Amino acid sequence: MIVASDNRTPSEPIWLVLTPSADDVEWRSAIRAGVEAAGLVLRDADREVPASTDIPEREVWLTCDCNVVESFGRTPVAALVPRPETAAEAVAEMLGLFPQQSMTQASLLVARAVSLDQRRTRVFTARDITAAGGRPLVLLDGLSVVPPDARTVETPRPAVRAALDAFSGGVPVREQQIVWSERIFRYDQKAARSANQLGELDVTGRPRILIYGPYLALPPGRWRTRVRFLVDAAAASKEFRIDWGSSKDFSSLSISPPHAGVFEAELDHDWHTADVGEIRFWLMEGAFDGILHFLGANVSLVGRPVANAA
Repeated sequence: MIVASDNRTPSEPIWLVLTPSADDVEWRSAIRAGVEAAGLVLRDADREVPASTDIPEREVWLTCDCNVVESFGRTPVAALVPRPETAAEAVAEMLGLFPQQSMTQASLLVARAVSLDQRRTRVFTARDITAAGGRPLVLLDGLSVVPPDARTVETPRPAVRAALDAFSGGVPVREQQIVWSERIFRYDQKAARSANQLGELDVTGRPRILIYGPYLALPPGRWRTRVRFLVDAAAASKEFRIDWGSSKDFSSLSISPPHAGVFEAELDHDWHTADVGEIRFWLMEGAFDGILHFLGANVSLVGRPVANAA
């Protein structure tokens, strides 16, 4: 018999969240085995939509997206976040998305899951699962799951995997540096057309966005980015602007490098909910010549977000 050990009343259904990974099929089989052993029925909310909010209490509903649970006015009993570094490929296969879309969607699913209130939801990170050493994970009194063995997978996009691996222990600790390589950003095609290497841009032309992306989600918090770039003498005399923020608003910094060389710009911005992050690097005036070499960025959690003014 399942015994409620949290704020869930006995009449409510059980919701579980499982973020996509290379072992998604094996995890779903393990969850099904655990649910059936508990005498319950497993339903897949990613493949079938509940007819109403009146879901029988003997059913366990599984989804990859916390927002699905929220749409029914519920809170998941447990969330499993195995191997987030493999989530992008799993999402691409599951939803048939292009690489950039799958990276963004995977990061959103992971960021939402690790952001759950652990006073109400048992969140099992990749680190927790590894530490269990194959022992059952107790999702709820009377309901447990035995973690499957991890499959060996290829590493087709190491820069993406490195960025998502930062969430293997949950929400990154303060000041932990997450590397956003220049390989996961997008570039103005005209500026990059004659480049000798990725991130090298010819700024000749009208004012425009030179660099944007990478559209990776971050959990709630105040997040700092440090953007690194190199300019030659011709580009050093130009005005640039860097925007840093989410899909809703940005913080901005105007810069005009005093000379050729490598520079670093730092900006802070608040995320009040898990949302996609973007850096935009603008050329603010026309240029007849000049080279800018984008060297990527680091992001780190530096505090709580400032409360929204109401």
